[in-house]
Amino acid sequence: MKGVGSNVKGTYHELLFTNNYNDTHDSTYAEMFAETNHPGADIQIKYVHTHEVVGEYQLKAVAGTESIHTHFYKYPDIQVYATDEVAKKISDTRVQASGYENEVLKDRVHDNLDSVADNSMSDRAWDSFLIAAGVASTRELFEMVNGDREFPDAVLNACKAAGVSSAATLMASYLFS
Repeated sequence: MKGVGSNVKGTYHELLFTNNYNDTHDSTYAEMFAETNHPGADIQIKYVHTHEVVGEYQLKAVAGTESIHTHFYKYPDIQVYATDEVAKKISDTRVQASGYENEVLKDRVHDNLDSVADNSMSDRAWDSFLIAAGVASTRELFEMVNGDREFPDAVLNACKAAGVSSAATLMASYLFS
């Protein structure tokens, strides 16, 4: 889970940076590479009108400087936006602060991962039941309005659909947990 958390934190950092950049610039925009393992860079900055690439940048949501030094060993021409506290530790002009702190990113990601982990199988089954009941009830209501279904049958069909969905969710949760 620690590795997953680090990957999620890195992607979250990239998304925040890209959104902030795009909200604060008019003539250029930031765009993440489609593949998450693009060699050397995470984002491109492009001109709005021509879509010409202005530059490529690596983003680093890290606590230490080692991965930044490793990056420059492999990709000396690709600049880095690092989390604020790490950028302050490096005097290299190729490193700029991203505007985000590593600990804040880490805490947000871990809080969200913890809430996912705390979501029990019964929680997932109940949520599935409620969603399926809402969808099935709506479908059955339309059937009743169109004259294709009687009231007691519509209620029974909605309950069956919700039960099947809940049971399937419970089985999938058990099999894949």
